[in-house]
Amino acid sequence: MRIWYQYPAPVDSFRRDVVWRSVQAIADRVRRPETEIEIVPVARGAAIADGGHDARRLANTEIIDTITGANEGGYDGAVIGVSSDAGLLEAREILTVPVVGLTEAACHFAAIWGDRFGIITNPHAPGPGHLKDVHYRREQLARYGVLDRLVGLEPLDMPAERFRQDLAARRHDEILTRYEAQARRLVEQGADVILSGDTILSMALVEHHFVDVPGTGAVVVDLISCAIKLIEALVDIRRAFGIVCSRAGIYAGMRPESVMAVRHTFSR
Repeated sequence: MRIWYQYPAPVDSFRRDVVWRSVQAIADRVRRPETEIEIVPVARGAAIADGGHDARRLANTEIIDTITGANEGGYDGAVIGVSSDAGLLEAREILTVPVVGLTEAACHFAAIWGDRFGIITNPHAPGPGHLKDVHYRREQLARYGVLDRLVGLEPLDMPAERFRQDLAARRHDEILTRYEAQARRLVEQGADVILSGDTILSMALVEHHFVDVPGTGAVVVDLISCAIKLIEALVDIRRAFGIVCSRAGIYAGMRPESVMAVRHTFSR
């Protein structure tokens, strides 16, 4: 089976050295031997650290435009490789193969593995972006039907610039120490599952086999692993029964000729 993994940004040196290789390493660790995963970057990307709505909209459009290539490329399924699951609704409407989002997959695994969960995200730079990010994430969890299971949603208690520097230098000690301390507090508040809310944080934890909160019994959910295993299952179901997703409601979509006409109008 061939899986299209939609990477949400162009590949700069940081992403190539720190992120890209980690994504591939996690994929190779959990995928079936016969599964091939191709990581596909977008051609254009923008930093949206301040949570700007217009920047987010343009970045999401780039993801949607790129992932449509999975239809013509002979892929069996697709993963949107960003924790916001940007473009998931549109991709599921347009693609003729199954597609999943990272947080979508992790939320549903969390609901199987436990009753209530907490989320720890990347640290935030100073500014208004944190409140907007919380809004987006709570809206996302509500869409997946799991918001009522959320115990807490908080950024890693660490300066954002030092977090990035430590990742680039592959220094993870402080990241792991701070993550464990916050995860323990969330467990004390009632969480039995902890989600890593961003991919680069999740990848650092997987590298050190941080799959539970020591001594508590609470598990830590990796976004990428969950998405890969879920898309493999959905491809199996499509092969057995022909099901991609329901076309009776939100993903009913337009006729293929209408999709092409609209995309032509907007030079997509």
